[in-house]
Amino acid sequence: MPAADLPVALVGAGGIASTHAAAFASQPGVRLVAICDIDREKAAALAARHPGCQVVADQEAVLASEAAMVSLCTPPFLHASGARAALAAGKHVVLEKPLAGSLAEFDDLVLRQDASGKTVVPVLQNRLGDGPRGLRAVLAAGLAGSFMHGTVETVWRRGSDYYAVPWRGKHATELGGPLTGLAVHVLDLVLGLIPAPQWVQAHAATLVHPIELEDTAALIAGLTGGGWLTATVSVHANRELTRGLLCWQHLQAEFGDAPYGYSQPRWRITSSEPLIQAAIDRVLADLPSDPPPSDIDQLWFRMARIWAAAGRGAVDPAFALATGRPALELISAAYGAARTGERVPLPLAKSHDNYRRLAP
Repeated sequence: MPAADLPVALVGAGGIASTHAAAFASQPGVRLVAICDIDREKAAALAARHPGCQVVADQEAVLASEAAMVSLCTPPFLHASGARAALAAGKHVVLEKPLAGSLAEFDDLVLRQDASGKTVVPVLQNRLGDGPRGLRAVLAAGLAGSFMHGTVETVWRRGSDYYAVPWRGKHATELGGPLTGLAVHVLDLVLGLIPAPQWVQAHAATLVHPIELEDTAALIAGLTGGGWLTATVSVHANRELTRGLLCWQHLQAEFGDAPYGYSQPRWRITSSEPLIQAAIDRVLADLPSDPPPSDIDQLWFRMARIWAAAGRGAVDPAFALATGRPALELISAAYGAARTGERVPLPLAKSHDNYRRLAP
């Protein structure tokens, strides 16, 4: 049976917009019908690659279009307000990170979504790689035991040309530095695999770039059950990488060090106990294959499949908007800890300064 028609639109034509457009185009029945950007030439260039897509004047025109779902590919400070406007217009929403400028704004957005009858889908594509798919299956089989400790590193290169974009590097428009914009990818991924954080300590600094935000940060989070997670992020890589090590009582999982594709290949999951290793190998061998078409990235194909289902009313609980909260909460608390030098307990209290703001 042919897939039901789903008209979609983009707000913003820069950066990630072309990836969103191509991902949508990979899904049967999805039509890109409208796009807007303050740079009309950029919008026209993207629209030209998608027959039937019209360039419209602004976000209001997008919201007045036939689109049933709107993908927000705007600078960070416009994410939450754009989502609120789209929900008010009766649209489903695809929402890029950061999902909001504060936990308070995020919690308000969840309430608005629930009242609207529409769906906001967070863009958290790294959850969908074969690496975490395999580890989740192993954990579900009860092979791991208690979690002990883990570490993740996000070491990317962002030079002066990156920060020359007017909205980057500023509190008001980027909202946070690489802890917010870069480390969030791996933090969101890992927080779905380990016990919940109970507290966080952190340090953040601006070491190289003349910007208002941090360009380097580190945190340690104490977890339920007594384990911990450490994380570092920097934009000063001489060789870009993302990597991680997660250790349970009976096994460990390692990934990296490809900077951006680290969740796509199978992760190395090993145990010193032969019987458990044999069980791990059986679980991984039985993991269903889910290859994407040859002309699109694995993660974005799977992410767009979830978008399309949500646009037709079938919400994947694993990608409910609320599932994006833990990473935003940890990052918010880490900024508070970095500012004061004190350990910040979690869940983050609504009375805490960083409940209502992201970066310090």
